[in-house]
Amino acid sequence: MNSATGERLGSLCETLGELFPHGTVEVQDLAPGQDGWRLVPSRTNPRLAVPANVPAAAMRSAIRPCASDGLKHKARRYALAAALRSPAGARLMPAGITVGDASDSITTHLENIFNQPVCFGLMTGSARANRKPVLGIFDRRGRELGFAKIGLSELAHELVANEHRALLALQSSSASALQVPQVISYDFFDSKPVLVMSALRPNALQRPLPLPVGAVIGLLSSAPVEQRLLADSTWFRVLLRDLEALAAVPEAGRLSDMVRQLPRLLPEESLAFGAGHGDFGPWNMARTKSAPMVWDWERYDTGQPVGNDLFHFAAHERLREMGNMGAALRALRDPELNADVAGLQVQCGTRAPRHAIQAMLRLLYLATLAARFLGDGHRHQVEATFALGRWYTDVMQELIKDTQWG
Repeated sequence: MNSATGERLGSLCETLGELFPHGTVEVQDLAPGQDGWRLVPSRTNPRLAVPANVPAAAMRSAIRPCASDGLKHKARRYALAAALRSPAGARLMPAGITVGDASDSITTHLENIFNQPVCFGLMTGSARANRKPVLGIFDRRGRELGFAKIGLSELAHELVANEHRALLALQSSSASALQVPQVISYDFFDSKPVLVMSALRPNALQRPLPLPVGAVIGLLSSAPVEQRLLADSTWFRVLLRDLEALAAVPEAGRLSDMVRQLPRLLPEESLAFGAGHGDFGPWNMARTKSAPMVWDWERYDTGQPVGNDLFHFAAHERLREMGNMGAALRALRDPELNADVAGLQVQCGTRAPRHAIQAMLRLLYLATLAARFLGDGHRHQVEATFALGRWYTDVMQELIKDTQWG
């Protein structure tokens, strides 16, 4: 078992320990009919834990279509789902986790919400600062009831609470260009916030989404859009404040110096600021016959540069290839992407030249994500997140060389 495998298994076990405070967590091969969670696809590669004795729930836990699915990923996922639904699943994937005593547990909490017996599949994700348990909730026949996110850590607590606020704002808006989860319940388990939402279940076969400009326009309707000089914007003030709180971190100082220069690019022209999803990528949405489905609203915020979400959708996957500066710059300079970002700003009332809008918005997007990753990585001691912030800062520094004042 390598370190990544051990870390993932440890995360699943630690999470179940917190969700079942009176239980005893054990990793073992499950006997026929034994309650627990089956490790998928195996003990040596535990990506998720699914209900051991509810095959339909196990199958649906393994199928989460999204617009970023590649063909190989789809094939692997559906093969796993088919195995889990069949009697062969227990033989092919015998390893699991048991907890024993389920009294006063998250299961009890969820059964009180849905007023019926439930089971759930569990994911904890990669070792990142924003890691949190995500539960797919089912009745005992395997019918999907919803999803839950639980804020076990300090940052996860903040993100779960923010997603609840975001969904309420979106549900009260007139946005019809996107579909979002509905809030079923928001309360606390053992002092930790638990957000229970309806499940967005798109068609199984997904094709890549084109740049979803319409969905961004719909999202903007959830909060006022304002024109501001960059130096007078809430975004600018808050970002600098957050970076000043990281004064002892050299990378934060380097980023702060670059952000302070940004108003010089458009000293007399305002930009549009409004609501933003914050992690607006194909991995968090799905194509439908009507409006796209969009989930994971924990980074939603208002007063964000209009266009940040479009850059994230189109460029973030390439930007995650840390060290590949050529790929990062090509993604950020894509002509169609930049034209759509400038068009969105103009539609919101921005009068600056389009080339200046494009140059500025690329930098605002990089600064937003760099500050987030540096802050989260430093405060929560997650090197992978901090390294991503350092890389975004490097890309921003390279882009500044192309500006009229760099």
